Amino acid sequence: AAAAQSAALQVEAEASPTPSIHRARSAPAKAAATEEDEFSWRAHAEEDDDCSPIDERVEGLIDALNKARDLMNAEQMELDKSKRALAVTEENTKCELGRLRQREHAGNLSRLALYEKHKKQVAEAHEEAAAEGESSGERRGRLDQLRAESLQMALKMQEVFDALIPYFTCVAILEQQVEDARQLVVTRQQECRAARRAYHASMDALEALSLEIQKRQQEVTYL
Repeated sequence: AAAAQSAALQVEAEASPTPSIHRARSAPAKAAATEEDEFSWRAHAEEDDDCSPIDERVEGLIDALNKARDLMNAEQMELDKSKRALAVTEENTKCELGRLRQREHAGNLSRLALYEKHKKQVAEAHEEAAAEGESSGERRGRLDQLRAESLQMALKMQEVFDALIPYFTCVAILEQQVEDARQLVVTRQQECRAARRAYHASMDALEALSLEIQKRQQEVTYL
């Protein structure tokens, strides 16, 4: 009998850890079940979303918004490109005009500047004489001398004018290139602003539709 009781106690001691292991293992299972319960609302929400019909206008407005955004970005890139081209054109024009004025045509431009200065002096002398009325003999002599010098310079300047024709032609071409580049920037700016307005209009339309859908859903919920 004593041997039988000892054997029974040994069997019970060996078997006693099993329930605690079972309880330890059951805790993660309960946590997993709790986690599933916490996120179970998502499944119901997704089911509800699937059940609600999508307004057929949404896809079209989203597509229009994407196209407007792409166009706006493209126009901005073109505007930046035209601004860079204008800066390069202005710098090249400045360098080329400096070369023409300081090297190729420096002498003729200097003679032209002297001629223009003399013409201005003659014009000022005539204005002073006209303002004072009758002029003295000395003043009349001075005016006659200035007229003679001006005529002589004009005869000599014909050769200078002919030599400066290539210069003035280059100046006109270079200035026209700068003006064309500036006008292109202005055009790109206008197109860029129009693209921005179209993009914001698409956003406003999509937002208005979203508010309309939300309002309709709320009305259905209240009913």
